[in-house]
Amino acid sequence: MVDLSPLSTELIKKGWKLLKDVEPILPGIEGDVEYVPFLHFQDGGFASDDQVQGRAMVLGANLGQRDAEWLVEYQEKLPPRPKGVRYILFPGTIWKHRNEESLLSPYLYWAGEKWDIYVFWLDVGFSVHFSLVRPKQAISG
Repeated sequence: MVDLSPLSTELIKKGWKLLKDVEPILPGIEGDVEYVPFLHFQDGGFASDDQVQGRAMVLGANLGQRDAEWLVEYQEKLPPRPKGVRYILFPGTIWKHRNEESLLSPYLYWAGEKWDIYVFWLDVGFSVHFSLVRPKQAISG
């Protein structure tokens, strides 16, 4: 049985359902993490949830909520925030909202001095203000 974080416990108490949750990878890393942009030029500055989920898998950046929670605790593992990036998305975890068919994933929001964790509707789509992250050693070459 997985220990539930305070955020997971809160969402479950509110009637939300956890649909997908990947195993965390960041808590065991030796090095730092890096930002991973996921938009392509032809996207016109916007990507759908399906595009982001597929690209996260290919880019080695399909991290989940437990990774996001770890990064909130160890923010020094993140390099300086790229200009314009205000959100880090974690598409490896998907929640279903209690009253709707809406699906949500955790994200970190830059609150001016630190990153805070929230959940975001997946059907809204994602702009250049979003990024993924991965361990620096995830892709070699």
